[in-house]
Amino acid sequence: GEKPSDIAVLFRRVAECGAFAEALRQLGVKINMEDAVDASDPVVELMISILSVVNNPSDRLSKAKIARISMEGATTGAIIDSLLTDSDNTYLDSVPMVRKTLEAAEQLRGYPVSKAVESLVIELNLYDRVKEIKEVSLGKEKLDSIISSALKYENHALAMALPATLNGFIIHISGDDGISIPGDTEGVNILTMHKSKGLEWKNVIIGSLSDDELSDF
Repeated sequence: GEKPSDIAVLFRRVAECGAFAEALRQLGVKINMEDAVDASDPVVELMISILSVVNNPSDRLSKAKIARISMEGATTGAIIDSLLTDSDNTYLDSVPMVRKTLEAAEQLRGYPVSKAVESLVIELNLYDRVKEIKEVSLGKEKLDSIISSALKYENHALAMALPATLNGFIIHISGDDGISIPGDTEGVNILTMHKSKGLEWKNVIIGSLSDDELSDF
């Protein structure tokens, strides 16, 4: 029989690729698709907020985001209510992950960006913590991609003779491109028709053609 990597499924839109890939994942099928992840993803948002607090320990908004994402059952409304009664401004710093982030920040000063990012993932036990976040998939892969992106950012800055800073990396992964997760090279290839140009597979399945009626053809 054919290997999964000999099969390509092509779609017109990125969203269609994502939906089909998730369906195959649910069936336990290996897939080869580069997943783009933007800053609104809970794992990416959490990491950006952690890095922002390390970069600026007075960043209350980022601390509030860490509290909302990391604390079970926490909502924006509940956090606001707590802040309204927080007369001595200690509530956010008492949130476990915020407290650990502040502690880690002291140790990471002067670290290269990639080393600081990797150290935070390990020190805050994020590989396990992201498993507790509801509606999150591929948490480990997203964290690995963030670590990889930090190293690429450093190398790019070096090549351009620019300083590699924590704030610069935060801006980098907060942008439109965000991060991307590489696929499994042994899996079924899922991609848009546009990206498939110039590539070949033994078996090609067209997942979608057009929303328009074909009666004119």
